[in-house]
Amino acid sequence: MVYLRYRAPDGAEFADDAALIEVTDRLGHAGADYWSIGAGDAALWAGSRFNPTQLQFYFDGADRFQLRFVAPGAMPLVSQAAVGEARGSARILVGGDPMLLASGTLVSRSAACGAARYFVAHVGPDPAVAWE
Repeated sequence: MVYLRYRAPDGAEFADDAALIEVTDRLGHAGADYWSIGAGDAALWAGSRFNPTQLQFYFDGADRFQLRFVAPGAMPLVSQAAVGEARGSARILVGGDPMLLASGTLVSRSAACGAARYFVAHVGPDPAVAWE
C-alpha cells in the first residue's frame, strides 16, 4: 500500500484508509467551523514518506474549495473553476495570515471529493478537474 496521510486543519493526522474516509467526509459536509480551526488548510500526502506528493485543500467559508497539487520538484498546480462556475473571491486565514482565494480557482465539494479519491488511487491530479 502506498504511504497515505491526511492532515486536518487542527493538525490531527489520519493514516491509510482512515485518511480517505476522514477527508471525503469533511470535504462533503464540514463547514467553516471545521475548516477555520488551526492552520486553516488541510492536505493529503501520498507516495514517498520522506518527500510526499500533496493535495492541499483551502475552504472558501461557504461551499467551495481551492485545491493545490504539489509534487516534489515541480511547480504546484491550482484547481480552476469550471466554465460558468466562477463566483466572488474569498479571503481566509491560513496559519493566522490572510490569504485570497481567487474566484476562478474554486471548485465544488463534489469535485474536491473526486480529486481526493483520484489522488489516493493514482497519486496525481484528477483529470476531471482543470489545473493551471
